[in-house]
Amino acid sequence: MNMDNLHVDFRTHSRSCRDDRGCYFEETNRALVILPNHECVDDIIATIVHESLHFCMREEENVDEEMEEEIIFRMQWAYLSI
Repeated sequence: MNMDNLHVDFRTHSRSCRDDRGCYFEETNRALVILPNHECVDDIIATIVHESLHFCMREEENVDEEMEEEIIFRMQWAYLSI
């Protein structure tokens, strides 16, 4: 697997991400999108964007997990401010 690219898998179930819409695994640059945990296609797209942003921020050393989630949340809702 090329470590410079994000690999996105779509699943109907997951043991590790049971209640989440998606999970990003930094060790392998892989994201899982759990399809039944979404209400519509727009939710799936938002999850793909969310997990992609985790991938883009993977080398940020001064950002902990909570800070990263807050940054991603604000980025995904930024268009409403325009």
